[in-house]
Formats: sequence, C-alpha cells, structure tokens
Amino acid sequence: METRGKRVKTWQPERLSPETPFGVMRQSELAGNEPREGAPKSLPANRTVGLSSNSVTRACSPTPQEVAASTIERLGNQALLNVPCDDLKYAAGFFDGEGCIQIATPKKQKNTYYVYVRVNNTNLNALEFMRRLFGGSVFAQPRTNLAWSPTWGWVVCSRKAEAFLRAVLPYLVIKKRQAEKAIELQGTLVRGDHHVSEERLSKRAALKSEIAVLKTVFLDKVEELPSYPYLAGFFDAEGTVQVGVHNGTPCLQIRITNTEKALLDKIRGSLGGSVCSKSDKGRITPCWHWLVYSKKAASVLREMMPNLIVKREQARLAIEFQGSGAGRVTGFVYRKKISELNTITRNMASP
Repeated sequence: METRGKRVKTWQPERLSPETPFGVMRQSELAGNEPREGAPKSLPANRTVGLSSNSVTRACSPTPQEVAASTIERLGNQALLNVPCDDLKYAAGFFDGEGCIQIATPKKQKNTYYVYVRVNNTNLNALEFMRRLFGGSVFAQPRTNLAWSPTWGWVVCSRKAEAFLRAVLPYLVIKKRQAEKAIELQGTLVRGDHHVSEERLSKRAALKSEIAVLKTVFLDKVEELPSYPYLAGFFDAEGTVQVGVHNGTPCLQIRITNTEKALLDKIRGSLGGSVCSKSDKGRITPCWHWLVYSKKAASVLREMMPNLIVKREQARLAIEFQGSGAGRVTGFVYRKKISELNTITRNMASP
C-alpha cells in the first residue's frame, strides 16, 4: 500500500478446544488433522491442509490451491498454510452468504485505495471463528433500533484481506470474480510508493468500478455442486432449520434463502427439494428459497453437521426428531425447542 504502517507481529491461529466459546472441536480437528511428523512448516501434509504445495515436482501446471499457497507464503501469512481444507471451504461458503468486498478511497487521499473484506452476522461465534483463522478484528455494530438483534462484524484489510481471499478463492462460488478483481487491485498497491503513474491509478479506478458492477451481476450457471463443508458455511449464513406443520402434523423443513438462483438450482438438482421465489414487496432484487423436507432434510443436515457452527444444535435436534419418528405431541416439543434455539443463536455472544 501507499501508506506506511507499523510492523505487526505475525498472528498465529489458535486450535479450538472444549474451553473455547464454540464448546466442541471441529471434526477436522477431532480426526487428528495435524501436519505429518517431519513435514516442513511451509509445506504441511497434503491430506490435512487445504493450501499445501506438493513436495514432488510436477510437469503439469500448478493447481489453484498450490498457487494460493505460494502467494500466501510470499505475503508472510504462513499461518494460513496450516488451516484445514474443510475450514477454508466453510469460510468460503460463509463469506459467499454474508460477506462483502469493499474498496475504500479516503476523501483527502483520492489516489489511495484500501481493500476491505467484511462479514456481518448476529452470531458472534462464527465471526470469532473467522478471526481465529484469518486474523482481523471483530466489533459490535451500532443498533439504530433496539428491537433488532445485536450484530457484529469481522473485518480484515489490505495484505491480510488479499491473503484471505487467495486462501478461499478456489472454493468461492458467488464472490469468486469479485475476489479475483480485489486481489488484482491489491497487487497494484505498493507500500512506500508515493509516486504512482497515471496508468496505475487508472487501472485501480477501473478495477474498483468492475467490482461494483460485479455485485449487481448474477451467476448464469453453477457447474459443480460445492462440497458439504462449503454448504455448511453457506447454510450457517443463509439457512434456517424449522419444524413446520403439515396437515396438523409436525414436519422437518430446512431452507436456504439467497439472491443467486443459479446456485440454489444446482443444490436442488443434486440434493432434491424445490426452489421458489420469496415474496417481498419492498425488495428490489429478487430473492429465492431452496426448500427440502423430512428425510431428505435430515440427510442433508447429517452431511453438514460436522462443519456447522451457528446452527449445529438445531441440526442435531432436527436429525433426532426425524429419526425418532416422534408423534404429534413430541413433534411440537421439538418444534418449540428449535424455534427457541433460532432466537438464542441470533443473540449468542462469547464469554
């Protein structure tokens, strides 16, 4: 960047444990996802690490994960090389659902650009998870209406923002093109470079405009169904677990709401269910629901369960309800518990 900053000590991610606010360890950690003994720190074991490079020289071109790994190592964020692959996929899904890429230009420094990555959510635990993995800071959002749930934000900027975007880039779906443009823009920012050519300034302005335009463009098609860790992050951001009532009988239902119909159509085509429009008279941008019920809903939750953070307990109760064959009375008890959890997790804060 063009502004001088203080040297910051390299942040190292913490391992989750039962004493953390999340209460339980992620499955990737329970499975013993640690680098093999004797493996170099900059090149962890491929079977456990999402961004590790292959120690064997290949004749073919490097994969996106290997390119990201080499760039992150160059940026000095080697801690990201040790992030498990499933956690990167979860972060990509959560960021696709709730994240935002911003390019800021101070009024008094029109030639200075800052790349910001930001995620807002009402669940503090998920944002602390992002901070633990990728650094940055978590802060409380001001509330203009006291009736609204408390909201927090996670933000990371400049070189750390670039490192984060490169780490999750291979797994992004909705914001992939925005992330590519933001990485390219950050590459034009050189610390201590106070004499910037007009060509470089024009390129920065053009990239900023392209990112703004991409935010208004919807996907035409999604080629492959994202992995279940990605879907877990996306579901934590945009999903809902409910026990509804059909013909007087409790019925399990899960829903994902988003403006990207192409992604929801791909999920429907692979996992079943249906996609319908969300009726909202005050909304300009069309919004869509993906819905699935009963056994199919429980099956999807069971696959996402190891990676869920925000809706983990709701998913557990929903799977328990569907597998128990609960009657009408018991079903309404589950319905009440899940409804209460949906309220609690929106206001959850770490101690």
